[in-house]
Amino acid sequence: MRFFRSIAQFFDVQRRWPWIALALLLKFSGVLFFLLYNRDTAGSRHIALEHGDTFSYLDPIENWISTGSYTPDLRMPGYGIVYWLLRLFTDPLIARDLLVLAQLLLAAIAVYLGARVAHHINGRPIAFVIMFIVLAISPYMSTLESRLCTESFCTSALIFLCWALIQWRHDRRESWLLLAGGLIAWAVFLRPPSAITLLVFGCMILFEQGRSWRARSIALGIFILPFAITDGAWTLR
Repeated sequence: MRFFRSIAQFFDVQRRWPWIALALLLKFSGVLFFLLYNRDTAGSRHIALEHGDTFSYLDPIENWISTGSYTPDLRMPGYGIVYWLLRLFTDPLIARDLLVLAQLLLAAIAVYLGARVAHHINGRPIAFVIMFIVLAISPYMSTLESRLCTESFCTSALIFLCWALIQWRHDRRESWLLLAGGLIAWAVFLRPPSAITLLVFGCMILFEQGRSWRARSIALGIFILPFAITDGAWTLR
């Protein structure tokens, strides 16, 4: 009994690192499976798999680095900006591999935070465990996390967004609200249909019960500020 009690304490939902380590292990296993399954596509030296539209996210960054021109101008640069940061320190092939590893790491953290969101909503540890398992072993997400596409980052960003809003409602620190706004801005720049989430959460903030209209309006303004700035700059550009 002492052994099982120790295991339960080790995997208490409040202890993030054991759960994140487990999520990383499960995510890595899933990604590794799809990399081996697609080894003919990936080759023997690199891990990143291309998607059908990978070029439309990464080629503009390469052109921007070499010529100063963001072309072909087909996509918003939510994915490309991460690639650009990696390209500051390494060559294109290594940067692509690091991009996949970054997707894997963020996805593992998102598994834990998504499970915490479920636990917060339901109030029971079983909700945490079920959501953790669903997010950690999803084969659909594992195959996308092994590829150079926006789905993995966007999913992680939306989960982080939910967690940030829960933290804001808990302690009312504006930094959480600003972080949530930055995450939804990134999600929209990754996949523009995510803008519907901005509308949904914006309405939830604006019509929240128990707060004055002025307080809710200020909170909404802080939430949409990152998107307003980034999208305004992109539109002007």
